[in-house]
Amino acid sequence: MILYEKMLSEDLANQIEGTLLGAFFPWYYTPFTAYGKQFETVSTQDSPQFTHGFYANKSINSTYYKDIVTPILDILPESYTVDNLIRAKANLINMNEGYPEGHYNIPHSDIPDMDTISLIYYVNDSDGDTVFFEQNPEDFSGYLTIGKTFTPKKNQGILFNSKRLHASVPPRKTNARVILNFVFENKGV
Repeated sequence: MILYEKMLSEDLANQIEGTLLGAFFPWYYTPFTAYGKQFETVSTQDSPQFTHGFYANKSINSTYYKDIVTPILDILPESYTVDNLIRAKANLINMNEGYPEGHYNIPHSDIPDMDTISLIYYVNDSDGDTVFFEQNPEDFSGYLTIGKTFTPKKNQGILFNSKRLHASVPPRKTNARVILNFVFENKGV
């Protein structure tokens, strides 16, 4: 796991935040945070989120790709380029003041059946943590051990093996938790 502090220039980080939290950015409602529920535990309570897909299936799917995705690809090491990009999307989870303490959304791995690397980029400061578990999917036995947690800090990124089980937590104090999620085919990094 690699933690990037201040990934982008302050101006660019502000521009991305302003675009994604602006009144005219198109978000799409999704009633869950992860497709499968096979990693649910007693501490799981899923919540809805809004998503925006920039890139999937070797195709650009958004007019915002150039302004949002390209600047991040430009600063990553050569091993992480559009040539091995599998997916790029944004997730927005609204504030939920009543979300129970000690709970998290559905644990998942980004693409469990491929050798991939994921990047989470935090668009804004928020109190909705990202929880990383000690287990990978093949280690799951009904219980998960929390390994590391990260509180979203604007302009920070986390690069990790996509098989690592992780989950988001809805913010209780911040209006929205917004992240960018990139998944790359692993090219031996």
